[in-house]
Amino acid sequence: MKLYKFTKRKFVDSASFRFGTLYDFRREEKYGTEIGDRAEGTSRFHQEVFHYWEEFDPHILLRTQPFGYAYAKGREADGLKRYTLSITSQDLLIFCVSEVFDEGLFSAFNADVCLEISDWPKFAEALVSSLHLPVEKFHVEHCSYLDKDFFAASRGLPSLPYWKEPRYEYQNEHRLCVSVAMDPIHPVTTTSPDALKLCNIIKESLTNRCRQGP
Repeated sequence: MKLYKFTKRKFVDSASFRFGTLYDFRREEKYGTEIGDRAEGTSRFHQEVFHYWEEFDPHILLRTQPFGYAYAKGREADGLKRYTLSITSQDLLIFCVSEVFDEGLFSAFNADVCLEISDWPKFAEALVSSLHLPVEKFHVEHCSYLDKDFFAASRGLPSLPYWKEPRYEYQNEHRLCVSVAMDPIHPVTTTSPDALKLCNIIKESLTNRCRQGP
């Protein structure tokens, strides 16, 4: 499968690739609403559990969540313990690519170069190997663009780091998500000539071509 990375020429020239973080992408004031999404890695799932928390198995809800966890807030009323259960994703390193080439993504991602990735699984492995961080696990998957309110009461929730609102569907995004033993997690730029060998520059933005001249 061929995928596309919209990036900066300065990163290509140094064989560098930038990982953002799931929680950092929530900062719409930093990234704008094209890249930023305050709902990254969250669900609107809330369920009240009317029995003792010790008797409830949260793994039922987490079977589709490789990076998710459940938490509960409890109260007692009329002698009955009640818990409100919620699900969210842990913070992760995130590397995003697109399934399609689209000229409009140059401006959406503030990019001036598009790389065509010839072998996405090998590319992802090369990037992870270049991190030199305590990697716990990594996973690649296509994003789902489904209304979070519609699924708020469902136990078959899409994997949270890959679940985005329908307004982002034009991005056709695949993600490499990496959990690392770091606290806090912060954006990382890694250098990987091996990953770059799996790419071809297929397009530069018109703005970048004009800046370089004939």
